[in-house]
Amino acid sequence: MDYSDTFMRQYEEMCQVVGSIVFSLVEAGHDSTSENIVIMLCNELSEIGKWEPEQVLYLQMAIDLLERG
Repeated sequence: MDYSDTFMRQYEEMCQVVGSIVFSLVEAGHDSTSENIVIMLCNELSEIGKWEPEQVLYLQMAIDLLERG
């Protein structure tokens, strides 16, 4: 299956954010469970004006993927 360049860029950005969250959790001595990652993503999304609308979409995509898994 071929994906658009836009989708691949959003996917890569989503992976970078999730990776940063995992490292932050581990550094703070917390488990990097999908539940903890989702909590941190939701906290990030709750900060009004921090993320561009396009970024909100890929953060929400990460939450959706983690909650399905």
